[in-house]
Amino acid sequence: MNTIGKLMSTAILAGALTAMSPGPLWGQATDNAATENALDQQQPHAELVVQNNHWLDAHLYVVRGGVRTSLGFMTALAKRTFELPSRVALPGDEIRILVNLIGGVSFLTTPVDVYPGEVVELVIQNNLALGSAGL
Repeated sequence: MNTIGKLMSTAILAGALTAMSPGPLWGQATDNAATENALDQQQPHAELVVQNNHWLDAHLYVVRGGVRTSLGFMTALAKRTFELPSRVALPGDEIRILVNLIGGVSFLTTPVDVYPGEVVELVIQNNLALGSAGL
C-alpha cells in the first residue's frame, strides 16, 4: 500500500474511533455531579449564622483542608444564615471562615469543628479583632 493509502486508512480509523467514543470527560463529569448533589441533599447540613456589624459588605468562604468554597455575599449591618454543604461539615474536620470585606481587608477565623446538623455563629465587628466564631 502506498503512503497516501496508509494515511487515508489511518485517518478513517481515527475518525471511526472518535465517532464510537462516549464523549468528552467533562460531559461524563456532569452525570457524577448530579449524583453528588443528590447525595449532598440527603445528608443533614450544618448552618452558619452570620451577624455583620461592619459597615462594609463581605464575601464569605468556608476553608476546609486548604480548599476554599464560596458561601456567598453578606450585606453590611445585617444577619444571614448560610447552609454549609455536607461535604464541608465532615465529622472530625476543622473549618475556617474567610471573611473578605469588599473594599477592605480579609480575615480568617480560628479553626472550628463542625458536625452535620450543628449551627455555627459568626459575628463580624467593625474592629475585626473583636469578631467571634463559635458553636
